[in-house]
This record gives sequence, structure tokens and C-alpha cells, in this order.
Amino acid sequence: LPGVFDSLSELFAAADLFVQPACREATPLRLIEAMAHGLPCILSNPQVQRCMMFDESYGLVVPEVDAAALAAAIVRLLGD
Repeated sequence: LPGVFDSLSELFAAADLFVQPACREATPLRLIEAMAHGLPCILSNPQVQRCMMFDESYGLVVPEVDAAALAAAIVRLLGD
């Protein structure tokens, strides 16, 4: 959001969670940055889950192309 945040770090600091519902990157940089900022994360790529040893201590993994599961995960983390 240009003009609102001067840096990506400020944006991460203002966020409550990070959602990356569709990612084909082998190592998603934004996900790593969000985790480094302590944000709970939601993703839908099981390959990323395996390569990063992603479990519920970091966030949630939802099935690909499942909007209801994605919405439920967002509601769950925002309510936690």
C-alpha cells in the first residue's frame, strides 16, 4: 500500500496474519518473511509445507482451491 507503509516490515508489523493461498514457488520468500515477523500463516501448497516442515505452530495449511477451508482458517486464526 504505497503511502501508507514505508516498508514491507511496517506492513508485516501491522498485519494480524499472512495468507498465501496459491503459490507455485519452491521457497516462497514472502511466507518466510511473514514467519520471521512472527505472523501466523495460512498456505495451500503441500510441497511448501513439506519443505519448510510447516505445522500448526506456524499456521495452517488448507486444501488447494477450497475457498471455504481458506475462510475457516482465516476466521480461526483471527479468533485465536
